[in-house]
Amino acid sequence: MSLIWDYFDKVVVRGDPTQARPRGRGGRGGPAPEPVVYEARCKNCPSTYKQNKGGARSIRYHLKTQHGTLYAKLVRDEVAAERQRVADLDEVDAAERAADALAFETPRKRSRRALFADANSDLTGGPSGGRKGGGPGGGGPS
Repeated sequence: MSLIWDYFDKVVVRGDPTQARPRGRGGRGGPAPEPVVYEARCKNCPSTYKQNKGGARSIRYHLKTQHGTLYAKLVRDEVAAERQRVADLDEVDAAERAADALAFETPRKRSRRALFADANSDLTGGPSGGRKGGGPGGGGPS
């Protein structure tokens, strides 16, 4: 939603926005409901603008010509919001690139001795490699 609506109220002038629109012409069981007509009312002066299709050009122009300082604040807020959105998108892209790089990274080659040592430690439940005596199968004096 545009930040312009911080300076205007959207008011229903005619019709019921909660009433569902019928399918086809007139729908079944009765006439078509009255179309909904919206109006934008300025929060800073008594001006009103018809809003049928949701465009904001006329109310932006009103803010620019009648309330210049508020329009400048609106523009600053919109620029800041856009910069924040771009920064968030850049952050997400960087995280996705890092995850892709990590997922497709080629594993480092390890020596067979290191692979056997890791496998042995997994089986015995403790550190391995370089054991000389003391434990079962350690090759120490008997």
